[in-house]
Amino acid sequence: MPMRTMLAPLLLLVSRPSCAEELWPDLSSPPKAMGGGERDAALIVGAENYAFVAKVPGARQNAEDWQAYLTDTLKVPSDKVTLLRDNEATVEKLRKYAAKAAGEVKSGGTLWFVFIGHGAPSQDGQDGLLVGADAQQDADSLYARSLPRNELLGYLSKGNQAKTLVLVDACFSGRSFDGAPLVKGLQPLITMARTPGAMDNRTILMTAAKADQFAGPLPKSGKARPAFSYLALGALRGWAADAEGKVTASGIVDFARRALSLARDRTQTPELSAGAEGTVLGVGREASPNLARIDREGKAGAIEFKVSSLPEVPKANAPTAAGYGGVPRARMPGEIGSAEGIDFSSVDVDALEKYDAVAKFEKSDAQAEAKSAKWRELGREVKTYADLARERAAAWDDYAAEAAFSVAAEKEKGDLGPEEKQAAWLELGGKYPKYAQTAKERAREWERYAQELAAAEEARARRAEIRDKDWAKLSRLLALSVVGEADKRKFAATFVNAYGKKAQDNPYLGELLPLLPEGTLSPAEIRAAKAGAQAPKPKAAAGKGGIQWVSIPGGAFSMGQGGDAHQVTIKSFQIAKTEVTAAQYKACVEAGKCTAPDAGSSCTWGIAGKEDHPVNCVDWTQAKAFSEWVGGRLPSEAEWEYAARSAGKDRKYPWGNEDATCERAVISDGGLGCGKNSTWPACSKTRGNSEQGLCDMAGNVWEWVQDRYHSPYSGAPTDGSAWENPAGSARVIRGGSWNFDVGNARSAYRDYYVPGSRTRYLGFRPAR
Repeated sequence: MPMRTMLAPLLLLVSRPSCAEELWPDLSSPPKAMGGGERDAALIVGAENYAFVAKVPGARQNAEDWQAYLTDTLKVPSDKVTLLRDNEATVEKLRKYAAKAAGEVKSGGTLWFVFIGHGAPSQDGQDGLLVGADAQQDADSLYARSLPRNELLGYLSKGNQAKTLVLVDACFSGRSFDGAPLVKGLQPLITMARTPGAMDNRTILMTAAKADQFAGPLPKSGKARPAFSYLALGALRGWAADAEGKVTASGIVDFARRALSLARDRTQTPELSAGAEGTVLGVGREASPNLARIDREGKAGAIEFKVSSLPEVPKANAPTAAGYGGVPRARMPGEIGSAEGIDFSSVDVDALEKYDAVAKFEKSDAQAEAKSAKWRELGREVKTYADLARERAAAWDDYAAEAAFSVAAEKEKGDLGPEEKQAAWLELGGKYPKYAQTAKERAREWERYAQELAAAEEARARRAEIRDKDWAKLSRLLALSVVGEADKRKFAATFVNAYGKKAQDNPYLGELLPLLPEGTLSPAEIRAAKAGAQAPKPKAAAGKGGIQWVSIPGGAFSMGQGGDAHQVTIKSFQIAKTEVTAAQYKACVEAGKCTAPDAGSSCTWGIAGKEDHPVNCVDWTQAKAFSEWVGGRLPSEAEWEYAARSAGKDRKYPWGNEDATCERAVISDGGLGCGKNSTWPACSKTRGNSEQGLCDMAGNVWEWVQDRYHSPYSGAPTDGSAWENPAGSARVIRGGSWNFDVGNARSAYRDYYVPGSRTRYLGFRPAR
């Protein structure tokens, strides 16, 4: 009973922030005019919506609030204040308007520069970059489309001002607003002196965080906005004023530090990197917000779950059967009659014998094209029969074309794919000019349909990939005791409404059923969901051979480990979600495109009940043949490791750095194959999946890749391509296996086999 008495108020405190008012003041209305800025000039930058990298929510509003304070409160002439927002904040305009502001500030005035956006380390790690709005997600673009901080300070130093205030609400760690790296492979930290470069002694330089931290949003706030520029502006308005109303450089930084101590998700320590601490920067009388109350009642406790943005699945419309205007009837030429009334005295017996031979050949089972050729040959050799031979050849040509058209039309009705149907029409048009235009148009229709199918398949695969990532997040939320039941029910309904109310669309429906609010599903949908929860999981939408492709975004990463580590840049690609199963490989064998694997001890080929296990006992050539049959190839070693590291993250295993056990991988842990002494069905250990949803990148079976084996990596390609130049016949294998221990399951671990090896612990997965 005492426990229940204590629990009720505790739950009230946890849920309270979700409905609390916004306690941080609105700064969009500037304080009353006080002047003092008539000799000043300023450049204010608010880069919120970047073209290619993550946005900085609230940067634009903060910049506009700063502009209003300077022009309305301090009375800085409006034509001397430049405001760059979003796509205006390119490196060229940063240079141009920094120089302009330095040229316009008057003697004795203050030159203001406020930057709110992304920062990054310079290439040599000795300077910081102000990232331009059009910088792309690769290191070369980032360095080219960003303004070095020291270069900026050089522009500002050329003015006649008495002092320069440089406030940078961007960290130089190369991380986004939520702490994620802007560019994969970029060094995460920089080492730089407290005072960067040669510093103008008039400059007061304030930065939002230390070099090894990231600048984040305002804590305990319901509105996402960069914290430091907001707090510094509030400090100037009076939040950091002393008894006389004066606001100093150190006062601004100290107040921002106290306010940012409320953040529980990060450590962010603003710094006064240059300038005298006691420099007076303003006068203000506005009362400071109550930080203690904000800490108690702020909105940081609100928990939200939103599904990701989903791509639309385009509709694929197959060509109609009437698209070519009907199938012409193939009419075989009638038999040629006997020659009557031959003049014995003048007859050319040689010519007649040749004519007779062609007439007899015409009655044979030869192809129409061959019969046409015989008549043409007769016409060339015996002029007496030239006209007849030409007519007869034309008749057989027409028959051959009509018969070929009928064949192409029949193929449309069969189970061939659109590519094969397109090829049939192209072959017809290339061979028979009579139907060239019709065949060309029909081939285009099937080409269009193939492209629509591919686009729809890619969209479905992308939706499934996003769904699985959202489920990974939601399932963790649902397991937390601090998340209320009402929120859990709301989250469950959000997920189901987004990803479908049928098990074939939403494989997690059965697990969410107990949480769904009444009315989310109809009675019929509930019955179907319960039945689906008892049935085997439906297969996800897949491509040829049943392969489910997963898209892996490109980027740069550190490949290998220890002294072998080296930087590699990977282009976006797709890779199979699972290792190729015995059932998938069987389809290739039945199509005549693959040869059968070995069978026998611990091989999964031909073993009842192991159709969904990874196919093993296949050599490198067989793996390559299957990959090409499904429209792919074997992944390069670099692509494989990049995918195993969840798109190049610095981690030991696909799931992170936690030790590999049988909870996450089929390995030799507590017995071979986790005690089963064999492979497991593909995707049995979903807790070991990568962030993109790839299964069994650690354990189950080793996986062939394209590369020849080299050791060490010296001279390896840096563009993610396979290393093919010969260094022996062995090919690389990756990922560990059911009868190997934890060390072999690490994402960076590599081994090799000769291409002809067919062992019970070797399989593969294709890429494209």
